[in-house]
Amino acid sequence: MFYDNFYNVDKNMTYKKQKITKFAGINSDIDSNILSISNSPMTYNFDYSDGALRDGMGVKALQFCCAEGTVEKYKLIDSPSDMSFIKGCWLFNTWSTEQSVYCPYLIIYSSNGDFYYNILHGASSEIVKMNNLNFTERPIVTSYKLNGVDTLILVSEKDGMFTWQYPGVVKQIENVPSISSMCVHENRLFVTNHGEKRTIMYSDNLDPTNFSVSIGNGGVIDLPDEFGKSNKVLSFEGYVYVFRDFNISKVTTYLDEKDFTLSQLYVSNGRIFDKTVCICGNKIVYLASDGIYMFNGSSATKMDLSINKLFEGVDNSKAVAGYSNGYYYLSCNIVYGDDVNIGNESPLRNYTNNAFIKINIDTGAINILRGYDIEHISVINDIYKSEVCVVIKESDGGYSMGVIDNSGMYFDTPTTKFWKSPTSDFGNPNKDKIIKEISLESSKNITLCIASDKESREIEVVGKSGYQIVRPYVKGSKISITFKSIEADNYISNPQITVGYL
Repeated sequence: MFYDNFYNVDKNMTYKKQKITKFAGINSDIDSNILSISNSPMTYNFDYSDGALRDGMGVKALQFCCAEGTVEKYKLIDSPSDMSFIKGCWLFNTWSTEQSVYCPYLIIYSSNGDFYYNILHGASSEIVKMNNLNFTERPIVTSYKLNGVDTLILVSEKDGMFTWQYPGVVKQIENVPSISSMCVHENRLFVTNHGEKRTIMYSDNLDPTNFSVSIGNGGVIDLPDEFGKSNKVLSFEGYVYVFRDFNISKVTTYLDEKDFTLSQLYVSNGRIFDKTVCICGNKIVYLASDGIYMFNGSSATKMDLSINKLFEGVDNSKAVAGYSNGYYYLSCNIVYGDDVNIGNESPLRNYTNNAFIKINIDTGAINILRGYDIEHISVINDIYKSEVCVVIKESDGGYSMGVIDNSGMYFDTPTTKFWKSPTSDFGNPNKDKIIKEISLESSKNITLCIASDKESREIEVVGKSGYQIVRPYVKGSKISITFKSIEADNYISNPQITVGYL
C-alpha cells in the first residue's frame, strides 16, 4: 500500500531507519522524551508479551470446564429465568464420604438477592435455587467444617451472617458482629467489623459462628494507635495479618487458645485499599494510593511496574483484586490522559473502576483492559480449570458477569485496542524530520496515526499477510506513532520507520 507524497522530498536528504523490533511494555513513570521508541507511555487492550501486538484481555460468557480428558468440556451458566442479573459467584467444595471425592458447587448470587447453585463437575448447566436465603447486598463468603459438615458462611453488613449446608440447610446466626472481612485461622474465625474499627474479633475455637466474649469462647483484640481503621484480616504463613489504612499488623497465636500478641510490622506511606489485598502464592500483593506493593510477611516493597503515575490523584477506594495462576488481577482507577471514551465509557456515568490490570507476579509484565467498569472479581480455582470471573456495570444500569480470556472481545464486540509510542526526536532534537515510510505486518485492518509538533495524519491500513509499506510524509521535530484497532485476531509486528532529517 502506498500513499501520495505531499512534500517535495529532497533526494539528497539523509535517511535513517528506526526499528521497533519488539513492542515493549507501558512506562508512565519516565518522561516520554527519554523513553525508547519501543516503549509506550500508554497502551491498552493489546497484549505485547511476545514482542508483537496481539489481542489483549477480553470477557466471554460465564462458562466453566466441567470435565477433563483429551477434550475439555465446557458448559455455560445462564442468568436466572426471572430476568435478574448474576452479581457474584464462588466455589464451595464439599467432601463426599460415599464417593471419597470433593464435590465442587458453583454458588451464584443474583441481583434480586436470591442464591443458586450448580454442580460444577457435571454436564448440567441448571442452577438450583437455595431456598430461604436472600441478601440485600453481595456477601463475603468463606467455608468451614462445622460440626463435621462442610458449611458455607455468608456475611454482609445489612443481612448479617447465614450458613448453608448442601442440599438446603439454611441457618441465620444471631449475636455476631457486623463483619467487614473474615478469615479462618486455627479453627477460629477472625474478623474486622463495620462498627469499632480499632479492634478485631475472633470466634470460639471450632465454632466460627460463636462470638460470645468470655473465657473459652470468642474475644477482642484492641489496636489503640494512630495507624487507622482495621479493614481486612488474612491468614498467611501461620499468622493473622491485619491490614489497616496505613499499617500492617501481625497477630501471633500460642498454645493457650486465647493467648495472642499483636506486633506492628509495616507503616505505609500511602493508604492501603483493603479490597485489593490478595494472597499470591508466598506473597501478599495490594494497591496503595502511591502504587502496588508486595508483602512477604515481614516487610513490604513497592513493585517496580513503571505505572505509579497512573494512580496519582484518583480515587481507588472501590478497587478490587484477585489472584489466579501466577497473575494478580486488579480492577481500579488510573489516569489515561486523554478525552476519548472507550467501550462502555461515558462522561455522564459515575464509574466505579476504569481499568482492569493483569500483572505477572514473577516478571512484572502487565496488560490493561480498558472500557469496562468491573466492580467485583471472583476467582474460581477448580481442579479442572481456574477461571477469573468478573461483574461489570453496564451503561444501561444493569450488570453482566463473564470470564476473563485473551480474545480481545467483550462478549461479541471487539475491544478498542491502542498502542502509542513515546514522542521522539529520533536522536536529533535540533532538526525537523519527515516520516517517509513505515513498513509493518498487520493481519487486520488498523488505523495508523502519526503526530508531530506541527501536524498529524491518520492512515487506514488494510490487513493482509506479509509486510506492506505506508508513506505518511509527516513533518515535525518530535513525532509519535499510534496503532489502533477495532477488530479481533490482531497481529502487528516489527515496524520499521524511515526518518528523513531536514
